[in-house]
Order: sequence, then C-alpha cells, then structure tokens
Amino acid sequence: MGIGELMAASSAIIAAFAHISIRQGMRTASPLLAALIVNTVVSTGGLIVCFYQGSFNQLSLKTILWFVAMGMTGPGFGRITRLIGINKVGLNPSVTISAITPFWVTFIAIFILGENPTFWDISGTISIVCGVIILSVKFNSTKRISDWFQKGVIFPILASIAYALAPVFAKLALNEQKIPMAGLGIGFLVGNIFLLLSSPILKQKVSVKSRIDVLWILLSGIFNFCSSSLLINAIMISPVSIAIPLSRTAPIWLLIFSYIFLGKLEKITKQIVMATILIVLGGFFITAL
Repeated sequence: MGIGELMAASSAIIAAFAHISIRQGMRTASPLLAALIVNTVVSTGGLIVCFYQGSFNQLSLKTILWFVAMGMTGPGFGRITRLIGINKVGLNPSVTISAITPFWVTFIAIFILGENPTFWDISGTISIVCGVIILSVKFNSTKRISDWFQKGVIFPILASIAYALAPVFAKLALNEQKIPMAGLGIGFLVGNIFLLLSSPILKQKVSVKSRIDVLWILLSGIFNFCSSSLLINAIMISPVSIAIPLSRTAPIWLLIFSYIFLGKLEKITKQIVMATILIVLGGFFITAL
C-alpha cells in the first residue's frame, strides 16, 4: 500500500468519527446549519494552513478556477441535491444511491484525466460499492425498492455525479499547482455560498435548540477537515480512481465506532457480514494487487 492509498483509507476512518459527531449534533440542529458549520470549519482550516505556508499568493487563476469548480460541484451542488433527495425519497434510498459515486469517478477519471485503472482496481471499486450498498439498504423496510424510482430519485443521482466530479476538478487543479490546502479553503467556501443562495429552494431553516449540539457539529467539522486534508493529499499523489473508492469505506468504520463509542450494538446479520467481506475484499484488490 502506497502513501496515497494509506491517506485515502485513513480519511475514511476519520470520516466515520465525523459522521458520529454530526449525528449527535443533528438531534436539534437543522441539516442546513450542520452543513454550513462543517463547510466553514473545513474552509477556515484550509485557508489558515494555506496562508501560514505562504502559498496562497502563488495560486494561478487557472488553479483557483478548478478549485471553484470543485466547490460548486461537491460541497455546493452535491450537498444541495443530496439534501433535496433526502427530503424527496428518504434517507435510506438517498444514501444507497449516493454509494455509486466511485463508479462515476472511475469513468470520469478515465475519460478526463486519462487514468488507466487495472482490472483489480475496477474489481475493488465494484466490490466496495456493492458492500456499501448492502450495508445501507434496509431490507426489512416496508418501502419497496420500486417505490424509490419516483420523480425525486433524480436528486440523489445528481448528487452522486456531483460528488464524483469534485475530486476530478481537484485533481486538475493539483496537476497545475500542488497546493492542496488551498482547495479546501476555496472549495468549501464556494460550497457555503451555494448553500446560502439555495436555502429558499431547500426550504430549511438555520436552527438549533441546544448549544451542546453546536459543539458536536463543530467537532464534526474538525474531523471533516482532517479527513478532507488526507483525501485531497491522496488525490494529489494517487490516481483518483483509486483514492475515492478507498475513501468510501467509511460505513464499515462507522458501524464499528458507533458500537464502541455510542454503545449501539448492531445485530450481526448476514447482510453485515456480506457487506464487510465485500468492502475489505475491495480494499485488498485496490491496494495489494
């Protein structure tokens, strides 16, 4: 396993802690407020590091525009369509559909970046995606799969494509100049601007009832900053078609950490065992073969 693959896999572990923290914070906080706080923390962290390193003044206009495109697609349009999708078709279908993002990333990276993933890289991607989908779907739900395919399903699909385009734009920026922290600073700032402009469409208020929940979201923002820092550096030194699938293994870590830190014991079902095997096998295919 190279340093880039290790960074991508580590970003998934830290992302699991971010999910746990934001779950705690969203007991009384609105999704829009949570997204704004997390984006602000990540953007601020990126800008501080960038200014400290003195690299911000070195940015070319082309690099800035690629980072803006990253922010418009991922933290911006991707976040907005994901929130709309959750409102339209529900959380479970939306999360499951968003799991196909690595598929889009692989195809886009091949055609735009000229990457050439191996058979084992593609097999590993398929294995991880299938594992995440199996882990996300609630087979005992009263809602049938056919019920998902309504008009609102387009929003989580668009979100999955937007989140796939973001790392590709980041890679294009980093091919110009290797200043990854500027990407976090600019990208997540642009994402917040998109969220604020789209708040009337989202029909969500910026609200919270408990100050403790704000602290939980701030903690999630810190974890997100650490996770995003590792991921954007992984994208800089590794192919996008390898880094992104590895970064999407967070659900299995979320399951483990939820039990350890929140005391939520998940019943070990065939579904969980199968998903775990597929995710681990996918990681092995990508990193070891």
